[in-house]
Amino acid sequence: VILHISSQKKCPGFFDVIHQKYVQCRSNSVIHTTENVCKPCKISNPFFYCTKCTGRECCQKSIAVRDYCNQSHYVYIAYFEKGIIKVGTAAECRKNDRLLEQGALYSFFIAKTPNGKEARRLEDEINKKMGVATRVTRNHKRLNCIISYNEHTIRMLLERKIDAIKASVYSRWYLEKSIENNFLFYSQRALEFIQPDEQIGFFNNIISIDKGDIYTTTDGVIKYIHTAIGNLMFVETENHGKKILDGGEIRGSLVSLK
Repeated sequence: VILHISSQKKCPGFFDVIHQKYVQCRSNSVIHTTENVCKPCKISNPFFYCTKCTGRECCQKSIAVRDYCNQSHYVYIAYFEKGIIKVGTAAECRKNDRLLEQGALYSFFIAKTPNGKEARRLEDEINKKMGVATRVTRNHKRLNCIISYNEHTIRMLLERKIDAIKASVYSRWYLEKSIENNFLFYSQRALEFIQPDEQIGFFNNIISIDKGDIYTTTDGVIKYIHTAIGNLMFVETENHGKKILDGGEIRGSLVSLK
């Protein structure tokens, strides 16, 4: 596969979660390299007003989004490399997809709520009372994409944190038995690809989209996609070189495949 990636980025539109389809940008706007979408598309996304929801107030006017919110939601606790524990929420219909999108390779669903508002409220309380992060930056995920702890150690860390949360943050929605989600085999495949101390060096070779039309790799040909973690793709080139491609970096770029 030969990938040509343009230096210019155009708004890709947004993904309509409710209808499970992409909505194209109406104006085909040029966007800056630090932006994901243009402002009109950002506002047109029916979930725009939900991004900062804490479950206490709702300014959402879309009936379809309210219906989506009114399905069952899960609250999860996930482990990220270097000991970061994150709390998040996921709708019933996308619970596993959400974890994989986040690059959350080991987690537990600790609560099941009747709607998204209750899930966001519990998430917010866990964040404020326990100091559990609600976000892990993309840069941290890139430079720490391989999990160094073994499964047993991570499970013990999360189970202790879950016990502490349940002792300090009340909720009627906690599951009697937390549901384990183990996707560590993705990290193992990445570990077979590179070693943890090589990650920073690899990211020095990630594509740069400010140099005109370029290849994503030195020789320009991707022979094999080894694995993926979140937005990161671990690829082998035709000349047996190894690269990590960050999908977030090329979002909005014009890409041609041969």
